[in-house]
Amino acid sequence: MKVHFLGNTCNYAYWMAKWCIELGLEAKLFISPNTIERDMPWWDDDSLVKGEIPEFVKYVEMPFGKEFLSKKKLAFLYRDILDCDVIHSFSPDLLGGLTNFDIPMIYHSVGDLDKHPYIVAREKPLKNILDLREIFRVWRFRKVLKEVDQLILSQLYEIPYGQQFCSGRLSILPVPYNIVPETGELEKDSTNHPLRFFAPARQMWGFKGNDLLLNAFSELRSELPVEPLLELIEWGPDLERSKKLVEELGLTPCVKWLPVLTKKDLYNEMSKPGTIVVDQFIRSFSDSAALGGVSRDALMIGAPLITHISIDSPYFEQLHKNAPPAFTVTEPTVEAILAKLQEAAAISWPELCEIGRKGTEWLRDEHDWRNVMPEYIKLYRSVIKQSKF
Repeated sequence: MKVHFLGNTCNYAYWMAKWCIELGLEAKLFISPNTIERDMPWWDDDSLVKGEIPEFVKYVEMPFGKEFLSKKKLAFLYRDILDCDVIHSFSPDLLGGLTNFDIPMIYHSVGDLDKHPYIVAREKPLKNILDLREIFRVWRFRKVLKEVDQLILSQLYEIPYGQQFCSGRLSILPVPYNIVPETGELEKDSTNHPLRFFAPARQMWGFKGNDLLLNAFSELRSELPVEPLLELIEWGPDLERSKKLVEELGLTPCVKWLPVLTKKDLYNEMSKPGTIVVDQFIRSFSDSAALGGVSRDALMIGAPLITHISIDSPYFEQLHKNAPPAFTVTEPTVEAILAKLQEAAAISWPELCEIGRKGTEWLRDEHDWRNVMPEYIKLYRSVIKQSKF
């Protein structure tokens, strides 16, 4: 079986293609040479040097905005992409010019389905959307959802949309991770290391709740005898708002800003003694908040984690067998976040390490690629079989 991946959101496609090959399949990943750097293979895979791509990764001009070319022209332009048994794309926009072909196609959303202009357009009449490019994306996305053979979702808050638009063609699967034996074992001696909260989520108040965290941290700081440290990443649309709030709250002495980190550097920061990782607090989907990529990374490393998860959501059991061992905020408020910061700060570092170790075991059970990839391969075979009838 030959599987071709399109797009590389968060490097998920890169790793999935690599693991497909390890499991005996033929697989290739097609990406644009203009892909943002943090979605390039070397950003995640520290065995690669910057600019290096392995043989199974191919640079191509992506089929974006090519819907109106003739089928003959498209077949010639994208003959390499189309030379497979199934296409697994992490972007609906990349499938727009390909759905007229008889190859089974899968669209996999890992957290962006709700923000697509097609979904946003449901909140306002299309005639009020003046950007022609956005109107075109709405049209394309409607076409892709109608014609794609399968939609895969990996986040709780996307499930209602999938049930509405792709009922009967919907699969809910976790994203796979590589849980290696040495992960989950942090240095248990935090002597001479200050209490450190590390919150690498991008600054995006409406979705990540960064302002809620800053206000909660300000309250915690006033209660502790020793000043804690909060480390943040300099990225996201609300970066300047967050920096201004840090100043207004008087947090400048105990807040450190870091540059955007490669996956290796991110893991190094998460692994430092005394570090508690803090992820997102989702306002827009407060009743179906899901584990973000930061949370899964922290669980893999074995770092103690504070995050927002809707464990009582009716969709939770469709994606997870059990709740992860973390300091779980169930509603995105300053008070709820502060309570979890206080709870974590009151526990000894060896105890926090044990919670982190259990987190790695949870992730191993729920997300390890050796357990998850066979489910994807089973889906590929099913989609290929169904397309022949």
